[in-house]
Amino acid sequence: MKHAKLYNASYALQPAIAFAIREQLYEIAIQSVVSARESRMSKKGRRGAEYTPISKGGAVAVDLVKLFGPKSSVVRKRKEWDVYEPIVDLLSNEEVDALEAKEERNFR
Repeated sequence: MKHAKLYNASYALQPAIAFAIREQLYEIAIQSVVSARESRMSKKGRRGAEYTPISKGGAVAVDLVKLFGPKSSVVRKRKEWDVYEPIVDLLSNEEVDALEAKEERNFR
């Protein structure tokens, strides 16, 4: 969530857009970690078979924790996005002003 707030502040984006950007960046990071692991495995395969312990299977998750830190949130898969659509409320100008004032107070 901190990452989404940073995008929101830096580029004046709506929070939903900033969070979508963060989800895409997270997905790209997952793909790059997996492809790096696959290239290492293919290089090892050319040298001959090696023993790979069962515990190595969860190494992708460990690599992602190193990239994003332990406080990062879990991101839903793209195919689940439709199931968890955001709830959108239409606010009056007064409600928007009150909400922005509250967020400003909380930010400080």
